[in-house]
Amino acid sequence: MESLPDRIYFKDLKGRFLAINKAHAASLGLARPEDAIGKSDFDFFKETLAQQKFADEQEIIRSGKGFVGKEERSRSKEGLEGWVMTSKVPLVGDQGEIIGTFGISRDITETKIAREALEAHHRLLETLIEGRRLDEIIKDARTANTSQDDQSVLRDGKSILNREEYDASPLGDKRWMLLSKVPLRDGEGRVHGIVGMSADITSQKEAEARAVHAQEELAAKNQQIEAELAVARELQTELMTSSMQYVREMLDPTAPFFPKIAFHYEPCEYLAGDFFQAISINPRSFGLLLCDVMGHGVKAALVTTLIRGLLADVKAREQKPGQVLEQLNDRLCALLDRPPLPRFVTALYATVDITEGRISLASAGHSWPLYQAPGASPAPITTDPCGPALGLIRNAAYASTEHTLQHGDRLLLYTDGWTEEASPAGEEFGTDRLSSALSRHTAGDPAEVLATIAREIRDFAQKDVRSDDLCSVLAVF
Repeated sequence: MESLPDRIYFKDLKGRFLAINKAHAASLGLARPEDAIGKSDFDFFKETLAQQKFADEQEIIRSGKGFVGKEERSRSKEGLEGWVMTSKVPLVGDQGEIIGTFGISRDITETKIAREALEAHHRLLETLIEGRRLDEIIKDARTANTSQDDQSVLRDGKSILNREEYDASPLGDKRWMLLSKVPLRDGEGRVHGIVGMSADITSQKEAEARAVHAQEELAAKNQQIEAELAVARELQTELMTSSMQYVREMLDPTAPFFPKIAFHYEPCEYLAGDFFQAISINPRSFGLLLCDVMGHGVKAALVTTLIRGLLADVKAREQKPGQVLEQLNDRLCALLDRPPLPRFVTALYATVDITEGRISLASAGHSWPLYQAPGASPAPITTDPCGPALGLIRNAAYASTEHTLQHGDRLLLYTDGWTEEASPAGEEFGTDRLSSALSRHTAGDPAEVLATIAREIRDFAQKDVRSDDLCSVLAVF
């Protein structure tokens, strides 16, 4: 949205801006898109023009029907009058109710001016050449081509319609012309003359060439951005993979509860706000941090990088899970209190002692892991209340809870994308279905189990593109 030259905007039921892109902010004379929030067209346009826009939007809200390709007057940031081609549709909420309008406008001022100029030029030419042959006005090779066209129309009775020609202007300069010639017939259908029209479309052709060039530049820029995001996604995955690999290498493989452990990471966009970090504490124990940053995309991914840095700074190896979350929360409350950044992060931090078979964990607004003993059904590992999400409440306290492991126990840490993906009917996959899927798939490598459940969620949603990121860790002890 920020990359498009078209003006994009969202409004509430009273015509107030909820969000606009950079192009629209520039057209309104604003330095930032956020400066438009809460304002309406009455703050930027004359009363009559703003009233017309408001009436159109109220009709869309009333009828539930939008419009496409309507030409409207506009005004640039310098105060100059212009023209835009606008499409507006209802803005629909989660429950199917209309909560406002959404619109996209394209500047057609140059095309509009060119069209009016063509009409004026055509009227001038009609006045100049009425009653005169072309060879009386122009003495060059073009008259021969024109004569051939005329004879063809007179002889065959076939029309020439909307043919574009270069360097065909009777004014002598190099221009683009749009030519049409049709036979003039009498009452009996016999051809006895020609009706012709020639219009100067040079400005339109030049505008089209500029538009094509701009589109090519935008496509090239988008390809560059997509390539860079693909690299960033690989790096994001590699950071998680390398942290888990490092923990595997550092743990004592002879320990009684040495785990089989795997993860599944599937962003809904190029970059995700969900991630995990495995932390080596010593050969007998390790830590796992699972986070879900509000939203997804580039901004959420930047916060995940920030949290990784903070995790090293708070010395997680030396503290209990609750203390780690408390320190992360204190740092994030200061850093996330800025409008451009996601407002909060849910997190779960756990430490596992593979010698004694003990797990200690704390939650910041995050779902507790699913725990499954051999022969039993999966269930949340504890019913203790969670602490608040990170970044919301300064000096919040987070309690640690402990659990004793048995051989064969399975532990699934997951983000909400595993439970909140909805079917076409709007029903969420839910924790019960996730527990049931985990219970059915008890055999096989943990990575295969996670991939199988992810496919079941996709089949349940009946769509290839996910609504939220997927990130999970499955450990078998």
